[in-house]
Order: sequence, then structure tokens, then C-alpha cells
Amino acid sequence: MDRRNLFWAFLCVLVGGTAALWLPWTGDDRKAVQAAETPRKAGAEMVPASGSQQAGLAALQALPAPAAGQDTAAALEDDLLDALPTLVAQYEEATRYPPGSQPIRPGELEKYQPNRSTDVSAPFPLPDIEQPVLLSLQLDKYQYFSGEPVAAALSVAQVPQGRSVSVVFRIRDLKGKEWHQQKGVSDEDALYTLLLEPELFDASGIPEELLVQAEVRVGGEKLLVAAPFRYEEAVARISGVSPSFVQGANLIIPVQLENVRPGYYFLAANLYSQSDNQPLIHLEAEGRLNGGKGQLALQAHIAALRATGHEGPYWLTDISLQRAAEVGESLDRPGQPVSERFGVEGFPFSDYVNESYEDPLAAERRAFMEQLGRL
Repeated sequence: MDRRNLFWAFLCVLVGGTAALWLPWTGDDRKAVQAAETPRKAGAEMVPASGSQQAGLAALQALPAPAAGQDTAAALEDDLLDALPTLVAQYEEATRYPPGSQPIRPGELEKYQPNRSTDVSAPFPLPDIEQPVLLSLQLDKYQYFSGEPVAAALSVAQVPQGRSVSVVFRIRDLKGKEWHQQKGVSDEDALYTLLLEPELFDASGIPEELLVQAEVRVGGEKLLVAAPFRYEEAVARISGVSPSFVQGANLIIPVQLENVRPGYYFLAANLYSQSDNQPLIHLEAEGRLNGGKGQLALQAHIAALRATGHEGPYWLTDISLQRAAEVGESLDRPGQPVSERFGVEGFPFSDYVNESYEDPLAAERRAFMEQLGRL
């Protein structure tokens, strides 16, 4: 097998047999790298990307955009071939641990933090002004649940002396329909804020995908900037975490859920050290839940725990819960944590069965990696 064919074979392994791979060079960073699932039969359960796939896709995401006028496919292939040693190293590192128990490496935390704030910034050149007016609109998060206040802040900078400024915030859907309007309140630092309390906001019949639009008038000029967010009912609530315990080579962390809509769920969270708040391990679990109350158990493997050097106690935070769309449904739906973090008891490493994690396909992958190493 020549170098190029072996490389594309590696990509197939990297994404776990997925049908195709897209790398759009522009757009929302949430969609910077997407792997297409093999079509599934009615009622089939989705499987998230493994730790090795996540590591490889993170390296793919860091690749540069093709130069102007350069063929995108050819540029992508050349860049990926150049990145092959990095991909192989990250792939090998990730397969040392279970897919649902991956140490958080330097620079990786951001990709494991859900529901991060939405921030949109842009310059606006105006007639007869040397420097453009700078607008920066930030929401405190991307996903809101029914009954939560929506908070936004708008910074207006480089306004020429003597020019008046006024701000109006509007909530619009993606079709342009306006659902709410509110005047922005400013402080002495030209920061305009919106705090939309639930009682001021009629959300009946409102779509899930929305925009906060800020209309800024600088003198006689009208400037517009908008940031996206979601506003919807939670399909489940994370009500708490039961006491953790050691079982074999794993620290078991039972996560309790309530108000559950039946379906197949994916749970993800990060484990931090309580002593220094250092991010340690990214954890994932999945399973089908019936209605009412349920439980998903996260498992931190001793190999990953030893790699961090922390025996606990821990914080469990950065929690996300998703119900997978089933046949006839168009979107995955989010669950809602009732707290930003939960305490988790730790145990001496000597309490665990001291075993390394063995990838079930280790022998085949090792032989494949040896081929890659000879490229």
C-alpha cells in the first residue's frame, strides 16, 4: 500500500468507519469538524466518537485553511499528510485509556466545556471617521432553558467624541420575526446590558433557535450585530450525584436524573481536582432511559486517574446531557444540570485493581501504526 492510500486508510480507522469527513473552512466553530454517521436503521442507537477519534479530529481541526486559489481537496490532502505524525501520536495516546475516560491534556479543556458563551465582534467603518466603531456582543451562554433569564452585554468602542449612542436589543427567530424588544442600559464604560427575565418574555410558541440582535445608533448611523442562542424545554434534569465507589479498575460516579423523557441519552462531564481546581479527566456515559427517574454511571479508569496523579476528592462539572433524536425527530434535545458542579469522593490508588486499559483491537491497530511509522 503506498503512502497516500495508507493515509486515507488511517482516516477511515480514525473516524471509526464513518461514511465521510467534512472540514468546512469557515463558519461556527461548533461545526469546524463533523463526522458523518453511517446511516442507522430505525430505532438504532447512536455511538459517540471514541477518545481516539476525538484526539484525531482535534488535530484535523487545527489544520490551516487552503491558500487563495488553491484546490481545496488537494490542499487538504497535503496538509493531512504533513500532519500524519501528530495524528498518529495523538491516536496512540488516546487508545491507552477507555473512550469514556480520557485525561484532559494541555490545551484540550475548551473543547470539553459545553454551553460556552456566544461572542460576536465586528468593526463598522463610518463616513468621515478614521477608525471604525467596534461592537462586541456576548451572551453568558449558548443554551438556555425555559424559565431562565437571558443575559447579554454589548461593548461599543472607538466612538468619536460628540457622537450620541443608543442601543435597542431584540429577540428574533431565524426567519426575522421579533419576539421581544428592550432598550439597552449602559454604564460609564459604554457597556450596554440586557437581562431578559422570564416574566418579561412570552415564550409560548417560540422556536428553539433564536438571535439576540443589538441595534446601535451612532449619531445618524444604524449598526447591527447579532449572536445566536437556543431556548427550549429540558428533556431531563440532572438532579444529583450519588456517592462514588471503586469497582475493579474504575471509580464509579452514579449521576441521577429526573423528569426524564424516554430515549437514548449521552452524558459527558469533566473531573477536576478539589485541591487546585485542575482539570483531570473527561468522562462519558450513555444508555437508554425510561421516563421518570434514571441513572447513568460515569467511570474514571485507574490508568487515567494515575496519569493525573490525583487521588481526590474531585469536582464533577462542565456537565452536558443530550437525548438522541429518534425516528421521526429532527434534533437532539438537551438535558439540564441543577448545579454547576458536584463533589465526588476519591480513594487511594491502592484500592483499585491496578490494570492498564487494553484496546480490544490493539494488535490490529499496533500493526497498522507500525506501517504508518515507516512512511
